[in-house]
Amino acid sequence: TYSFLIGIALSLSVWHSARAWRSVAIWGSNAQNYRISSSVPVSFRPYVNKGANAWTNVTPSSWTWTLSPILGGLVVKYEFVDGPREGLAITKKTLFNGAIIRAIMRIDNSENWYVGSGIPSPLEYDLWSAITHEMGHALGLSHTTDMYCPDNTNDATMCRGMDEGTYHIRTLA
Repeated sequence: TYSFLIGIALSLSVWHSARAWRSVAIWGSNAQNYRISSSVPVSFRPYVNKGANAWTNVTPSSWTWTLSPILGGLVVKYEFVDGPREGLAITKKTLFNGAIIRAIMRIDNSENWYVGSGIPSPLEYDLWSAITHEMGHALGLSHTTDMYCPDNTNDATMCRGMDEGTYHIRTLA
């Protein structure tokens, strides 16, 4: 009976973890292109790619983001969203018959972005972390439920909001 109870506990634990996020809709395949608009500064582009790769390199997932100049898929833009210290970026999806057919990610150009692989100052938002989070939205994920976001360095990638100086959301660890 002891091993039976452990099996039930593990099953509940796995089910509970899987329910930490919701999917709005999904793409029709497990691979999608993304394109970086000319509005995105050249210094930002490696971090857009790193954010996409955080989702592509998950084992055993077969999801793939591929940088491509082809229209369709996801377009990443750098433009005004809502002003400083509000929404850092936003991703809007276009659906057809319940499937995502294209998406646009808008990075707010009025924010104080940290572009690098070190630690941002307490006055900067980490671009790499924000892109990784938004790539999750582009996949169709909603925010993680608040119980999985304890406001510490173990916060999930899909937690709602990000503080200045935060950089742990760069990965899905």
